[in-house]
Amino acid sequence: GLPHTLSFGLAHAHHAWDTYNRYGRTRQAALKAVLGSTFQLIYTTLFGFHAAYLFLRTGSLLPAVSAHAFCNIMGFPEVAYEIRTWPHRKYLIILLYLLGIAGYVYTLPRWTETPGSIFWPSA
Repeated sequence: GLPHTLSFGLAHAHHAWDTYNRYGRTRQAALKAVLGSTFQLIYTTLFGFHAAYLFLRTGSLLPAVSAHAFCNIMGFPEVAYEIRTWPHRKYLIILLYLLGIAGYVYTLPRWTETPGSIFWPSA
């Protein structure tokens, strides 16, 4: 539920302190740290929901841990950078990201259905 996923987001709050120190411990550095950590809190909390969903669907920590490792390696998508780099491909980049998200959401229930799961029984 929310307390678990929010704690996943709060576990990454130390990045705000890192940002504040990296940018010189000024008022501007503090603002950058607060804005950056707010964004990070939101997406890590959403990822916490995703990890909890994977665990409940499969009854195993392996999918959640694997997804976390994969996301740490890949990093957050830099859509704005890609659009700036290839402005003539802007709509194609957006379309492909949206198709990727839709495809993942569409296939996730089938990929995670685990017969005999005590947390999320098959229908």
